[in-house]
Amino acid sequence: MKSIFLICTFLLSGLFLHAQKLTVNVSYQPPVSNSRGDTIYYLPGVKLKWSDFRGKPNLQSVAGAVTASGINMNADMKSRGYEIMLNIRVFAYFTKHSSWKKPHTDGDYHLTHEQNHFNITYLGAIDLVERLKKAHITFQNYNDVIDSIFNEANNENDALQNRYDSETRYSIDTTQQQEWNKKINQMLKNASADILP
Repeated sequence: MKSIFLICTFLLSGLFLHAQKLTVNVSYQPPVSNSRGDTIYYLPGVKLKWSDFRGKPNLQSVAGAVTASGINMNADMKSRGYEIMLNIRVFAYFTKHSSWKKPHTDGDYHLTHEQNHFNITYLGAIDLVERLKKAHITFQNYNDVIDSIFNEANNENDALQNRYDSETRYSIDTTQQQEWNKKINQMLKNASADILP
């Protein structure tokens, strides 16, 4: 199952000089994960382990485990001569204290189901990068445009997460789970090769 936490933090400076040209740079650029910290930032090839699921399980839930992941971004704005540079860094993350598993939930099969939730979150982050790159962002509209695109991308990613759980019946339907495993692997392969710096 998937719990999504949406936080969009902008650290913007140099918001004066409206007449200057605005150049927007968007990239998938996660912070560096601290192995002792609570957050894992998605990088291709990094796999979740059951020991990462440190939250208290909800024994009343139909789910055997919950992956708490989300999409975030941060930005800075700098002025250089007659140009303002808006740098937006998008990333997907997983929080250990909010992710949990029930005592009987273990093994690679169920872990793959949870990993796919994190993979889907990453795919949503890549989609957000691509949408922001295509957007017409100006000094006058950047706040509204970025917020709108961020919300739209997150809503669509959340819908995909729910569809994944619904069609696999939270991994109970092994045939559908195998189909989704293939589908998500193909989506990861199809993700833009130039997203990572």
